Amino acid sequence: MNKINVINEEIIKNPEKYAAIYARVSSVKDNNSIKSQIEKAKEKINKENLLLYAIYVDHVSGRTTPPPDRKGFGKLIEDAKAGKFKTVVAYRHDRLVRNLKDWIDLKNLFKKLGIKILFSEETEYVSDNTTQGDFLENLLVMIAELEPNNINERVSKGRDFRRNQGVYNAAKNVPFGYERIEYVDSTNQDNIKTKYKKKTLEALFVKYMYEKYKNLINSNKSKIGYLITAFENFMEVIFQNLDTQKIYNLDSLSNEPYEKNILNEIKTEYLTGNNLDLIKNKLEAIKNHLSNHALVLSLLKNPIYSGYMLKDAKNTNKGIKCSGNNVEIDWDAFINVKNVEKIIEDDDTFQTVYCNIMASKINDDFDEDYLFKGKIYCSSCYKKLYLTDNILTCLNKCNAYIKTNLIESILEIIIDDVLKSSDDGFHKFKNVITNKISEIDKEINKKE
Repeated sequence: MNKINVINEEIIKNPEKYAAIYARVSSVKDNNSIKSQIEKAKEKINKENLLLYAIYVDHVSGRTTPPPDRKGFGKLIEDAKAGKFKTVVAYRHDRLVRNLKDWIDLKNLFKKLGIKILFSEETEYVSDNTTQGDFLENLLVMIAELEPNNINERVSKGRDFRRNQGVYNAAKNVPFGYERIEYVDSTNQDNIKTKYKKKTLEALFVKYMYEKYKNLINSNKSKIGYLITAFENFMEVIFQNLDTQKIYNLDSLSNEPYEKNILNEIKTEYLTGNNLDLIKNKLEAIKNHLSNHALVLSLLKNPIYSGYMLKDAKNTNKGIKCSGNNVEIDWDAFINVKNVEKIIEDDDTFQTVYCNIMASKINDDFDEDYLFKGKIYCSSCYKKLYLTDNILTCLNKCNAYIKTNLIESILEIIIDDVLKSSDDGFHKFKNVITNKISEIDKEINKKE
């Protein structure tokens, strides 16, 4: 809540002379800026020969947050109840409320407090307190309520239409490895306004992550942690050879094609005039991104890198088909993307990586709750264990464990480890419990 030009309470003798300004925006993209709302409200106050008591501001959605739940408006109500002013000025009805119920509640409250509402927008209708006038004003509020719903519906329909046409749109963040460019073509039949172009070095690292993870899956090491460790080790080798002498032999550090391509690109950037410090900064940013577990997981499960996207973003099976232990891509669930350059050209790599990631995700969604859920891995293939009918097993069915027996064994190991951490571990454990009981007894005695 912002409050400016506050009048000293001692000189307020007649609250009828004072007005409060209320301004609200839903987001930084809201067309009605706080500044413009305040300026117009001040003009209205001067025109009505009133004095400004205070300005109250909120940055919240009027559709999802009713007036009493807003911090700024809550303070306005508090001051109104204290009799600090008798007029509230807002830009339009929709700055105060976004639905009829909130409007009726607000009108009743202001009527009880003797508060008059003025609007700085000259074309805004204000009831003359007749039945017909109230009806027209309520109708305007109902229209204001429909506006955001209609906008959301139109945006959703537009997004679905573009998706069905194979046109990708990154609403907020452009996927790692791409840059968004404006696309203008008079022969454009698909109404494509933006394209997503590969950023050479980042795209090579995306390919590295896919190819490396595919190899790890085939080696029964599908945990993302293995991939990040391999990536960080590779980056360490690169940084150790980033000087003006060693960089000329950078491409000789690996024979793996997806690693060699990265090394060649770094060397080429240096030879074509890029400053070594600039290259180091770029690599540091890449390292920070691809060392983050959540960001790597998001990258590996994004079909955009392979030139696809789901026809239905809410597809519950996430574009995969499961039959027994076999998991494969449901190609009918995907559509080719027209405005994104492919980074992963090989569909086999995409299928292997995507199926492994999404199968684990679906199993997580349907896995029953139990102690240590998501924390127990198969000792043979290192894949996560899932619970079905009281049996814990991995996707490969290497081993099967009765849930109760396995968890009891884990708990025994943990307890033994705790108690053996020192020679008198058990006695220390016992003393802690005894002291806790003593403290509770003392608290009970105090209350008695």
